[in-house]
Amino acid sequence: MRRVQMRTSITTSTQMTAAVDIPPSVYHSGVLIHDRYGFVLTVAAAVGACAAIASLFRAQILPLVRLYLRLIVALVAVQVAIGLVLVATGDRPQQLIHWFYGAATLLTLPLAMSIGKRLGGREEQIWLAGGAVMTLLFALRAIATG
Repeated sequence: MRRVQMRTSITTSTQMTAAVDIPPSVYHSGVLIHDRYGFVLTVAAAVGACAAIASLFRAQILPLVRLYLRLIVALVAVQVAIGLVLVATGDRPQQLIHWFYGAATLLTLPLAMSIGKRLGGREEQIWLAGGAVMTLLFALRAIATG
């Protein structure tokens, strides 16, 4: 009978305990916050897109939709700030295109609101709905590129 000798690493119980007791790093918790907040933001953007589309058929809800979409812009700005803090601390997105989708998510709705406000009337509603839908789509893509 032939014996096969295997190399194994023997660790002491103190080494094993030290490896288990290490708290999660700031990197993982910061990225987790950015990811979870991004999901919540995307759900809020979906509600905003639905509300903006509904305002095309019910013009009386337009002031409420405008207010909600301004809130979405503020939420996106907070998400971008979290992402920039992560970058400043050394964390990078998985794909470089994430930068584009993050910027597009931030800029689309304010741009659409600005153009729509200048046009007024029915065109404003169309620009708001389009901007809200595009913000949702960019947010979905930003999540996918992580």
